[in-house]
Amino acid sequence: MKKAYKAHNADKADKAKVFSFIPFALSALSALSALSSCPLMAQQSSASALGEREKKLLMDEHYKKALEAYSRKDYGNAVGHWSEILKIDPNQQSAKDLLRKARTEMAQYNKEKEREANNFLKEGAYAQARDIIQILAASDQTNARYQQFYERLEEAAAVVPALGKSDPITTRLIQTAMKYFLGTKENPKLAIAALRYANQKNPNNKDVEALLGVLESKFPKEAQAEAPVEGMDIVEQKLEVALNFIYDSKYTQAIQELSEVLILDPNNVTAYKRLGSAYFALKNKTKAREVWLKARQLAPNDKELQTFLKQ
Repeated sequence: MKKAYKAHNADKADKAKVFSFIPFALSALSALSALSSCPLMAQQSSASALGEREKKLLMDEHYKKALEAYSRKDYGNAVGHWSEILKIDPNQQSAKDLLRKARTEMAQYNKEKEREANNFLKEGAYAQARDIIQILAASDQTNARYQQFYERLEEAAAVVPALGKSDPITTRLIQTAMKYFLGTKENPKLAIAALRYANQKNPNNKDVEALLGVLESKFPKEAQAEAPVEGMDIVEQKLEVALNFIYDSKYTQAIQELSEVLILDPNNVTAYKRLGSAYFALKNKTKAREVWLKARQLAPNDKELQTFLKQ
């Protein structure tokens, strides 16, 4: 069996422009027609030979469909067809080369589309971001990240196709929530906390209310793990939890809580002060001083910080 195959004559001129290095073989249909017109050849044909002809016919068809898919930048289908060729004949060097090329171009194409989707996310245009990710998920159905990204964007876009105008703090908290809901560093608990804090700061924002409903419904365990405390907002609640961890010498847990506070409220001086104290208790004086210095930038006249930095 020859190592490479010719495409159908009708496609030869067009395909040569795209991939001049593909060796084309005779059409399998023509070969079958010639064999059937020769009684001697027909009599000598064995089941094994018939199997080889069927393989050739199938590979010709895959080559044709792969090239058509590649020409319209449907890299997922092109990769699929060239992969099928290699299942039939692992020695098909043309298919190997083209598969490698298509995967490289697909990766570049996907990166560009992901950047485009992320820009829409930053703008709060969830429906537009969803439409882009839907294309990526359909083109590579083996990519679990794309599938989950699309499913979650679909849930968000169903209630908030595009964010309305809001104050900077609310907008930042929504973006934080979506980052931990949609991103690779998934953290549903923190995403819910961000939306709850946004809701506490701006209780009349319908977008926050709708998105919070989606996340609390999707992650009931995480939603119940940190139920709101009456009379406290989520940042005050976490600061209190962290302080109790410090009193109980649970410094690692305190650091986790305080780090989350600073994600929700980046300028919270109390969080920085307690975070530095937790590091200091763990004998990490360098890190403690680094954190306290950040706090001093926010509160240069804080006497307690001055005392901390003298230690």
